[in-house]
Amino acid sequence: MTNKWRTPHPATMYLLLTMLIVFVSWICDIYGVSVINPQSGEEVRIQNLLNSEGIRWIIRHVQSNFSSFDPFGMAILALLGLGAAEHSGFINACLRYFTAKQSHKRAIILIIIVLGIGSSMLGEIGYIILIPLAIYLFKAAKLPQQAGVIVAFVSVSCGFGANLFITAIDPMLMRYTQEAATNSNIAQNHIGIFSNYCFSAVSMLIQTAIIYVITYKQLIPKMQQKEAVIDEPYKPLSKKERQALFNSLIIGLIYIIVVVFATFSPWGILRGVMGDLTRSPFIFGSLFLISLWIGLMGVAYGFSTNNYNSDRDVINGLTQPLKILGNFLVICFFAAQLFACIEYSHLDQCLLVTAGNWFGSIKWIHPLPTLIVFILLAAVLNLAVTSGTLKWSILAYFAIPILGKLGVGPEITQASFRIGNNATTIVTPLLPYIPWVLVWLMHFDKKASFDTLIHYTWRYSAAMLVSWIILFVAWYMLNIPFGF
Repeated sequence: MTNKWRTPHPATMYLLLTMLIVFVSWICDIYGVSVINPQSGEEVRIQNLLNSEGIRWIIRHVQSNFSSFDPFGMAILALLGLGAAEHSGFINACLRYFTAKQSHKRAIILIIIVLGIGSSMLGEIGYIILIPLAIYLFKAAKLPQQAGVIVAFVSVSCGFGANLFITAIDPMLMRYTQEAATNSNIAQNHIGIFSNYCFSAVSMLIQTAIIYVITYKQLIPKMQQKEAVIDEPYKPLSKKERQALFNSLIIGLIYIIVVVFATFSPWGILRGVMGDLTRSPFIFGSLFLISLWIGLMGVAYGFSTNNYNSDRDVINGLTQPLKILGNFLVICFFAAQLFACIEYSHLDQCLLVTAGNWFGSIKWIHPLPTLIVFILLAAVLNLAVTSGTLKWSILAYFAIPILGKLGVGPEITQASFRIGNNATTIVTPLLPYIPWVLVWLMHFDKKASFDTLIHYTWRYSAAMLVSWIILFVAWYMLNIPFGF
């Protein structure tokens, strides 16, 4: 008998999850579910989405929920630059030149992993910009392009907990760690943006190796059985195309020099008002700066090869890749409503406070088992609440005092949280960037859905969680400093 079960379309999945959130908010409101936020001391009550006020809120905010959904605007911004680069022939010329140099498949995989992990220093733009880049590079290396989507996605997610650089989330976590330690009268000698640096840097090396091995040994062979890679020889670049490529790369280099000067020089227009990079135009505008960089090189290549002759050609190039947004727009619409309903209902905050109360209700005796349980708790909660700052803004006020009484420093507790916070991000539909990942999978497989993504990513998640915990236990038992 044929199994007729089908996983729903991603848009349908988000619609069903939204209906579930609405129903749960109604049940919780009936029973008067509420919690006390440990940071502010204020009562947080579940807001009913099925009463008259909730229904009015849903109808009034449908449009604003959609238009303010960050991945939607970020995707359009990224595709503008990529569109000009692809339409003008710049990307194709790069691939042809790159292939002529006999690129190595293993090197391509490693490059995407390192770029993905490193991209977290600029925030979450890696999810948006690196996936198309990985597709192009995997195509050049004659590797399954779907594998490029998975590797880029996994690497970017991993980078927020394992990195050689200070990531965008480090200052935000540090603020809550410091405040929770102050409220609990715990020493703050090792709290700072570098408090987890040593552990994070070594974690990057281990997680890079794990992602690489799983990709090369399991993911690619499995995808090669399903996806036939067309081995089309690239036509060598003509003299005119080589000159155009050289010109566009020179322009790209000049652009990088200007941006670096505007960021790190005494003039520093792209630095923050306090002179740092934490909340600077460079960080917040990094996606625009990268998209503009790619677009400028594409336009320069187009005019150098006479593929572009007027501004109309450039505009046509900018709109070229937006055709892929058909599915993405629909998925984003329903995803945006889901995330907005979760935030309005306060279900996420109530879940975190309830989990924190449970963790605090147990009389812990030994620090190491307590830390391991906290890692697993953070990993489970991450399936429902993917915002690391939101989770830590609540859990820090439970975990730091409890573990502080057992002699565990705040920086160690923060490091344990980051393990659970990052290991399971790739196996939950509640990450806002999942629609972007799914639409690229659907570009190669029209029947792809969230179960397709889980089928490829669960091995990465399990391997990273287990290896991270083993590293953490060894690090803690050897009494190695977690940072500076």
